[in-house]
Amino acid sequence: MKIYDIEGLACASCASSAQNVLGRLEVVKEARVNYATKTAAIETTSSTIGIEFLNERLARLGFVLHSKNKDAYKKRQERAQKALTILKKQLSIGGLFALPLFVIAMFIPTIPYSNYLMFGLTLPILFWSGRHFFVSAAKQASILKINMDSLVALGTGTAFLFSTFNTFFPEVLEANGMIPHVYFEAVGVLLVFVLLGKYLEAKANQQTSSAIEELLAMQATTVQLLEGGVEKQLPIEVVQVNDVLKIRPGDVVPLDGILLEGTASIDESMLTGEAFFVSKMQGDTIFGGTILQQGSFTMQVKQIGKDTVLAQIIALVEQAQNTKVPIQKLVDKIAGVFVPAVMAIAVFTFLVWWANGLWVEGLVNAVAVLVVACPCALGLATPTAITVGIGAA
Repeated sequence: MKIYDIEGLACASCASSAQNVLGRLEVVKEARVNYATKTAAIETTSSTIGIEFLNERLARLGFVLHSKNKDAYKKRQERAQKALTILKKQLSIGGLFALPLFVIAMFIPTIPYSNYLMFGLTLPILFWSGRHFFVSAAKQASILKINMDSLVALGTGTAFLFSTFNTFFPEVLEANGMIPHVYFEAVGVLLVFVLLGKYLEAKANQQTSSAIEELLAMQATTVQLLEGGVEKQLPIEVVQVNDVLKIRPGDVVPLDGILLEGTASIDESMLTGEAFFVSKMQGDTIFGGTILQQGSFTMQVKQIGKDTVLAQIIALVEQAQNTKVPIQKLVDKIAGVFVPAVMAIAVFTFLVWWANGLWVEGLVNAVAVLVVACPCALGLATPTAITVGIGAA
């Protein structure tokens, strides 16, 4: 099973959609998409199935798989930071327009042209700050799927269209003895609050998914290679098994091997968790990622790349983060029907009110049902708890 980074996930339902699309492919034996870690674990029927083929199938949904390599984690952090910056900008602009919108609606609704003013203030919130909700919902709808963004888009979009109609054509409702209420402040404030939730969620994920990054930080990037009695500083990638390396005080041991000459006092807390230094003598095993505190020595490399103990620890952490425990599988099933269930309840709410001749109230209450379910913590709670637990361990 190969693990990829996946870009474009906006909610837990997006992860479910991506997993379903991948799982239906004949060449895919198993697919698991983790929203909390933004990763996809995929097992294919043949090793010749490339990432390009998988990305072609995901492109319609706006998801992109990225291969893991030595720069993968750095690039993931860059993508996460970029997304966080965009969210912060959207939240700031949205809040800037939502504040006067709320003040007008709540405290001075009778000022001249108040409805037109609120309409204008809502536009940048809806079509700039909240645009990605509608884009995501449209992509899902194109394959007859719905996600959490669908609830936000449908709820706020319906309220906006209804309010816009009442602003420019108030006489239609007035002719039927109804008051043409507007709900622009609900649209603006709701979008800002959902954006705030998205921002806090992204910030928390960035802080709690750093377990692997912390392990990677323990890896050395260069080595002091001894060749023919001459010491050369080279990238760690060029080292081969049986090469001889020189390690000095303060150095991070780059790879696993055997101590040839010298003595050492080494900090192995990254392996054992113990604060005590371990004394090493000729013939003892040295592990990559540990730190030389005292002494100096030469070592012969025995394991490189994915065969080192540190690389195996990183692989196990990745596997743990992408393994779904039984409770998470149950939660995913519930989350899969959550959005359709919410939409069904909203439609039922509208029909009940409409049957009693109160269709305006029915529309308002149906919108309330849609937006009160956003964002959904159901699909996020379990994977986030697992990620935090792994990070703490």
